[in-house]
Amino acid sequence: MARFNYKEIKSDYDKLRKEGREQLVFDALESNIEDGSIKPREFNIKECFLETVEGGGEMLRSWSRGHEVNLMEAGNPTDAFGRITERVIRGEVMEGSQDPAFLGDQLITTRPTDAYDGERLPGMTRLGNASEEVGIGQPFPETTFTEDYIDLPATVKKGNIVSLAKEHIMADRTALLLDRAREVGYWLGYDKELRIMNCVTGSDGATYKRRERTAASVYGDNSGSHDWDNLAASNALYDWTDIEAAELLFDAMTDPNTGEPILLMPNVILVPTALKHTARRIVSATQIEHVSGLFDNDAATGNEDNRLRTQSANTLDAYTILSSQLVKKVTTSASTWYIGDPKRAFQYRENWPVTVAQQGAGSESEFTKDIVMRFKASERGVCVPIEPRFMVKCTA
Repeated sequence: MARFNYKEIKSDYDKLRKEGREQLVFDALESNIEDGSIKPREFNIKECFLETVEGGGEMLRSWSRGHEVNLMEAGNPTDAFGRITERVIRGEVMEGSQDPAFLGDQLITTRPTDAYDGERLPGMTRLGNASEEVGIGQPFPETTFTEDYIDLPATVKKGNIVSLAKEHIMADRTALLLDRAREVGYWLGYDKELRIMNCVTGSDGATYKRRERTAASVYGDNSGSHDWDNLAASNALYDWTDIEAAELLFDAMTDPNTGEPILLMPNVILVPTALKHTARRIVSATQIEHVSGLFDNDAATGNEDNRLRTQSANTLDAYTILSSQLVKKVTTSASTWYIGDPKRAFQYRENWPVTVAQQGAGSESEFTKDIVMRFKASERGVCVPIEPRFMVKCTA
């Protein structure tokens, strides 16, 4: 199926419906839209209506004369039209929600959840370096674990509705309908992106609450309930030494249960647009130069020409540089940047992903608003810090 062939779809639908297998037709259509072999923008709402709705031509003529002719409920002759249109709308919504500018999926790990009003995420404390020497023929020591958990906030439902009016069909306003569907998808994706960015940057008041302790900010110095230091103040991003200074904070952070260092390899640097090229320059540099302090015999005279200079290949690890205009929007700073392993630090607890549902013909809106069908797009979830010690925030 290389293009929309409404007659063929309707013929297959009628044939398979007798066997109760009509879903195969729409599964194939959805698959073709997803793999790109059929483009939603090739869809024609008026042509689809005429070819798949029994008496569709007469309905359009009656509507144009101002006569009220109601479509039948889904499952009757309008079913094929509604389900084809739903697949096209869904394709546009999904494409809009996955705008290339969105970075969320690169910053968080998505996990499904059945909890809606908040949840307690259970876990066990780590064993720590408790291995003991065992003599020949001696029993191995028993190991015990302690319950550990994090309290998470309630998930949030977001959504909007795309309406298909009689006028869209009569005047063949396919492009307008698809534009609206894509806009709904885009703003669903944007809202999720904004919530993720707020959480990752610690800009929305997001807190980390573990084992009944007082909730602590995602980023902060080691004080009170914030018993780790992942805030590098006065560490503007200029060169490789600033990245080194941030990396050294990870050395000082320890597992809250074992007291042992948390072993990780930071792999992402998140920056506002103003630091994007600076970060890229630093990480992709082929050579770096280290300049030592003054020699003793020059210190007294203030002669700085004899500093010891060492040049080498770039010693930094292969960081991924991520940048978005939303970093500055949520932090109100063009100089604050972040470093670490965000996918281990944050999760998006998802009740359901972006989903499209259809309200068929025969609804109250058809009589009061001339709305033939409506399509609801929604998603529900929340971004939460799971282990903030995997991230460091740096301010100028």
